[in-house]
Amino acid sequence: MLKHAGPGTRVRVTVTPAEEGLDVEIRNGRPPTAIERLPSSGRGLAGMRERVRTLGGTLSAGPDGEGGWLLAAHLPTHTRVSPGSAA
Repeated sequence: MLKHAGPGTRVRVTVTPAEEGLDVEIRNGRPPTAIERLPSSGRGLAGMRERVRTLGGTLSAGPDGEGGWLLAAHLPTHTRVSPGSAA
């Protein structure tokens, strides 16, 4: 989160047992100051979505409507690895 939210930004991580899986939510508030954007490979969210999908889960990410950011994932307890995928 430091890369995208900057120093001093509040972050809340919630991990909750869910029916047949686990829900993970990472939410950061509005950065307290302007932040310097760091270089990126451009595969961060796409890579996370790919890994979660390989496990049979879902991932969403985007602005939270209050100036911060929300990333939410559902990971199933019974992993279904797709053929040809690296888990």
